[in-house]
Amino acid sequence: MPYPKFSLHASLLLTALLVVLHGISLVIIALVTLAYWLKCLLATWVAVSAWCSITRQGLRSSSKAICACWLNQQAWHLLTRDNKLLRGQLLGCSFISPYVSVLNFSCAKSIIALTLMPDAMEPEAYRRLRVYLKLMAAKHTLS
Repeated sequence: MPYPKFSLHASLLLTALLVVLHGISLVIIALVTLAYWLKCLLATWVAVSAWCSITRQGLRSSSKAICACWLNQQAWHLLTRDNKLLRGQLLGCSFISPYVSVLNFSCAKSIIALTLMPDAMEPEAYRRLRVYLKLMAAKHTLS
């Protein structure tokens, strides 16, 4: 079986989901009975989280955003927007489904989570990636 190689682009579905979820968090912060300074602190934290998540995972415009991935000789290679090449191992806590996949990689003392929605790549490439990962998971559990 050939190794999967794919490039990623902005995901409008993931961006919309992140905006909605962070917006709900801000509404909850506004409704909760807390000190005003604490509400401001929490709202700032949610806003920064939204910005980082949307630019890194949704729009993939951050310099740390993953823009390409491929597997070569049992190691995954992740290419960031600023052309840094990261090498890592896919962790077993990754999640694969038809609508969203979260791939967790262990790369040089850090864990990188790559969230993929169907619109983040070509439909055929997304399907092949899901099939490949499910086959590898089945092979790993059988051995």
